[in-house]
Amino acid sequence: MTAKEHNKIIGILHLVEGGLQIFGVIILALGIFGAGFYFQSIENFEKAETIVKVLIIGAVVLAVLSFLVAFVNLIAGWKILKEKSGARKWGIVASFICLLNIPLGTVIGVYSLWFLLGVEGKEIYHVKS
Repeated sequence: MTAKEHNKIIGILHLVEGGLQIFGVIILALGIFGAGFYFQSIENFEKAETIVKVLIIGAVVLAVLSFLVAFVNLIAGWKILKEKSGARKWGIVASFICLLNIPLGTVIGVYSLWFLLGVEGKEIYHVKS
């Protein structure tokens, strides 16, 4: 494979990873909000109001953090595909974040780091060794 092909695949993979993260956080948030509404509907359950508040706050915090991680992946993927300035830096940051997302993100992170920190990645982005 050529360096351009590796670059294109990595860009697409980061876009897919970002999209999957957004999809996952939407599903998770819907589940948490559903659980909150369930607890709210239970009669004679004195702690329901507290549980609902904790669930909603937790869902919001989780959603914000997940969207930030997804945003990094989406920006990195777009910049890598377009070979924009800063693409290599965004890609390296996104790759390290991906490493934490086992198993798919780990594979994407390792592959991206292998390419972006390797000779071919440095040549595409004109990095002097």
